[in-house]
Amino acid sequence: MHSADDKPADDFWLSIDRQLADGDLDFRGFVFPGPSVFYETGFVGDADFRRATFLGDADFSGAKFSGSASFGSVTFSGDALFRLATFSKGAWFHAASFAGRAHFGAVTFSDTAHFGAVTFTGAASFGATFAGTAYFDQSTFSGDAWFRRAEFSDDADFHGATFARTADFRNVTFSGPGAADFGRARFADGTLLADVEFGKPTDFGYADLEHAYFRSVDLAGCHFRESRGLDKAEFDDVRWGWWPPQPATGLRGLVFRRRLAVADEVWARGGPGLPRGPAPSFESVERVYRGLRASYEARKDHPRVGSFYFAEMEMRRLSHGRFGRTIGSLTAWYGLVSGYGERWLRTLGWFVGVWLLSADLYFNAGLLVKVTRLGPGNVSQATLEPARLIPDALIHSLLVATLIGRDIYAVPETWVGHLVQAGEIILGPLLLGLMGLGIRRRFQR
Repeated sequence: MHSADDKPADDFWLSIDRQLADGDLDFRGFVFPGPSVFYETGFVGDADFRRATFLGDADFSGAKFSGSASFGSVTFSGDALFRLATFSKGAWFHAASFAGRAHFGAVTFSDTAHFGAVTFTGAASFGATFAGTAYFDQSTFSGDAWFRRAEFSDDADFHGATFARTADFRNVTFSGPGAADFGRARFADGTLLADVEFGKPTDFGYADLEHAYFRSVDLAGCHFRESRGLDKAEFDDVRWGWWPPQPATGLRGLVFRRRLAVADEVWARGGPGLPRGPAPSFESVERVYRGLRASYEARKDHPRVGSFYFAEMEMRRLSHGRFGRTIGSLTAWYGLVSGYGERWLRTLGWFVGVWLLSADLYFNAGLLVKVTRLGPGNVSQATLEPARLIPDALIHSLLVATLIGRDIYAVPETWVGHLVQAGEIILGPLLLGLMGLGIRRRFQR
């Protein structure tokens, strides 16, 4: 049903008024000429606009839909204004096309809101309240997309959505029992997620985040597995999760420090994760950390660079088999001895341990200390005498470990002592070098 000129258009709108008065809300396939004004109209019952076409602006501001509202495959040729509208039951806009502005500011969706596979050519504004699940999967936003101060109380599905221009998610709240899904979404330059409350797990897996800017956001529950452009994304004043999730106590708390972690790692280690799909592999989480490290390196945020580098190396270690995770790989030894060059105090502890252990072995295996005494004619002569005190062994061990001089103070008496000395000549300088690397990184940051 449609009208082509002024006179039929008048008749058309009179018939629309009669339909509304009779409670007939079936407008499937209608062509609405000129501006279509449904301002503050009450739709009592299920309203069906599927496959309808609005040739001009469509104004549903303040409209109240007490039943379901079906706008599937509708074409809005002009602006579509739904400001302050109320949808008491499901709102269906699947595969609709908005050529002009799509204004859903201050709209209340009390049930499910379906905007999947929708094409927004103009600017789209959704500062709305979504009490039920909100679907924007596979939708295309060719103009600016504004979700500022929107509230999502259940699942928010943006899976595969494309944002070609500005995407503003400032002050958005994701709460409730569901999850926010931005998996495989593509964000263009100008994407801003600032002061967002992710109160539930959020998925950015496989998304293109090259132009995303996260500011003042808690990302402890956000997953980034296999996302692209993570090294180009910007993170300012964001909060990450921790590993281990709870602080260690006792001696373990002194040896192992908590560090920053992403939710992907917690999930890969068997902790809570997303409600759908398998947990990511450690190799996948390693790539996440590598991207985050590169992002922070670009902005000279060195403390977080070090934390994410440590996490990246931990994921590389864990990607090995059981033997490789412990002592069967260089990565495992590198982490055990020096915390991948990030824990200089750990390396110092190992150095002190090698020093003391070697000194004990020297003392028990036999150590000859060089002693200078006066000989015939009052000429000084160097003699070798067995070490009787542990400090002699400590001095010799320290001189060997630091390469100051292995034969300056004493020499081993037996082949066991020589073997210990050969090992300490290798381990001592190596540990000192790793400790120096850790100190350099610490003060460089």
